[in-house]
Amino acid sequence: MIRDDRRAIGHRIRMARERAGYDRDALAARVKVHPGSIARWETGGSVPHAFTLERIAGATVFFPPGAFGQS
Repeated sequence: MIRDDRRAIGHRIRMARERAGYDRDALAARVKVHPGSIARWETGGSVPHAFTLERIAGATVFFPPGAFGQS
């Protein structure tokens, strides 16, 4: 995988984590990985497996205010 691709994936992971209000330790606990793995992914050092990306997506689901007609 090209380094730029790894960085782009890492950036999206970081943005999802921050939007969900988690620090690296909290996301790692929810996804059941070591916090160091989150750091490596976010900096583009490595890329998580597809099933781990699915767990990250599930853990960082974000619904903006009003998404379901609520204010």
